[in-house]
Amino acid sequence: MPRVNSMKSMKKKVNLTQSKKAPKSMKVVKPLRPCLRRPAAMEAISTAVVVHPLKASPRPASTQIVVSNLPSVKPLVKKPAAAVGSLGPTGKKALALRKAKSPISQSSILSAAFTGRPPTVARVDKWAASSEQRIQKFGHRYSPASAQSGGTTLLEKVVVLDSGESDYVLRVQAFEQWRVVNQLPCQASLDVVLHQFLDYLDDMFLAGGGQADGSKTWTGLMHLVPQLRDQVPYGLRVRKALSGWAKRAPTWSRAPTAEVVVMALIGDMIGRKMLPEALNCLLQYLTCRRPGEIDALLVDQLIPPSKMARGHLSEVWGVLLHPQQDSMPGKTGEFDKIILLNDPEWSFMSAHWRALTVNRPPKDPLFPMGGSVVNLCFQVSVENLNLQTENLVRYGLRQAGANNDLLLGKRSREEVETRAGLITDSPLNRYTKETYALRALHRIPLAVTDYGTFVKANLPTVLTGQVPLHSFHDHQFAKPN
Repeated sequence: MPRVNSMKSMKKKVNLTQSKKAPKSMKVVKPLRPCLRRPAAMEAISTAVVVHPLKASPRPASTQIVVSNLPSVKPLVKKPAAAVGSLGPTGKKALALRKAKSPISQSSILSAAFTGRPPTVARVDKWAASSEQRIQKFGHRYSPASAQSGGTTLLEKVVVLDSGESDYVLRVQAFEQWRVVNQLPCQASLDVVLHQFLDYLDDMFLAGGGQADGSKTWTGLMHLVPQLRDQVPYGLRVRKALSGWAKRAPTWSRAPTAEVVVMALIGDMIGRKMLPEALNCLLQYLTCRRPGEIDALLVDQLIPPSKMARGHLSEVWGVLLHPQQDSMPGKTGEFDKIILLNDPEWSFMSAHWRALTVNRPPKDPLFPMGGSVVNLCFQVSVENLNLQTENLVRYGLRQAGANNDLLLGKRSREEVETRAGLITDSPLNRYTKETYALRALHRIPLAVTDYGTFVKANLPTVLTGQVPLHSFHDHQFAKPN
C-alpha cells in the first residue's frame, strides 16, 4: 500500500509540472530543459545566449498565411559575451577548469545543462566552438518555441538551404496574393486553405505553368505551414492533382548538349578574354555538377595530385565538394564528395588547374567573379553563336558531361550517377536521349560545329598561348578563304 501512495503522489507531481504555462514571449532564448534538473544546470540555462529571433506568433485557431508570418532572412546580431560575474556555479567551475584569462562565452557552459554531466575542458571547448559556428550560420533562421507556436523549427528549416527557403517564400506569397485578388477569406481553417490551394493549382495549370511550379509551391507551403502535413486526406487530393498535371502536361526536358557545342561556347569565352569564366564552365562540364557547387568552391577544394600517393592519385586532380567541417551538405545531403579529374583526354589541364590555385589563400573563392557573372558570360556566348532557339542554359553543362561520359563509354551508368550526385534514375534518363541529341545536332549551324571542333583540337596549345583563339564572330573573318 505505501508503494501505491507513492505512485499516486508521483503522478500528481507530473500533472502539476505539465500544467505550468510558458510565458507568451521571451527576449532571452532558453533551450529546452533537461529531464533531470540540477541546480547548476538550471542556472546555466538561465544565462543562455541572447539573440534576436523572429517574433513568435501565438498558436492560431485558424490559418492565415500572410507575408508578415513568413520567415525573413535577417542577419544575426551578435552579442558580446557576458561578464564573469553573471555566470552560475557551473560556468565558474568550467572557467576555473580552463584557467582562461578572459571569460568564456555563456553558450559554452550549456554542455552540462543538456548532458547532465559535470563540464570538462574538452566538452566545454567543443560546445563553445560549435555554438559559435552554428549561430553564425543558422541563427538568423531561429525563433523560440517555434513548434509550440505552430511554426517550423530550426532543425526542420535547415533541411532546406537559405536559397531554397527564399524560393518557397516567394511562391507562397504568390498564393497569398492570389487569395487576396480572388477575395477569398484569409482567416480560414486548414481544410479551407487546402481547398483554395486545389483551385489555385487549376488556375496555374490553365495559365500555362509547369508541373514543377505547382509541386514546388506545395512543398513550400508544407515547409512554411507544417500543420498542413496533418491534413492527410487533402494532401492525397493535392498529390492526385499534381499527378494529373504531370500526365496531361509533362515537364519539358532539354535535349542533351553536344560536346562540340560546349567547346564552341568555351572557345568564344576564351576568345573574348574571359578565361576564368571559361574554366568555370569547363570544370562544371568535366565534373557533371550543378553550377552553384562550382561557384562555391574554395581554393583548397581543388586538390592537386601528390607524389606521395600511389597509382593514379599521384597524377590526377580532385575536387572536394561540401566539406563536412563547413556543415553545409549538398542538395542530396552528401558531405565530403570527392570527384577525380581522371579523364586521360583532359590530362593537359593539370597545369591550368595549378595556375588557378598557386600562391592563393586556401579559403579564397576559386572563382571570385561569382555565379551571376559566369551566367551572363555564358548567355552572351550563346547569343554570339546564334543558338538562342536551343534554350541553352548553364545547368545544361552538367547534363552534357553526363551524356558525353555515357555515350562514349567513358564511365558506367552507376559511375555517372555517383559522379553527378544523382539519387534516382529519372534525371539520368533525361540526360541520355541519343535520338534527341542527334536531332539537336542537325539544328546546329555548320559554322558552330566547325568552330567547336577547332577549339577541342587546339585547346592545349590555345591555353598555353601557342595558338591564338578568337571569339566565334572574329574567327569567321580570320579564317582563310
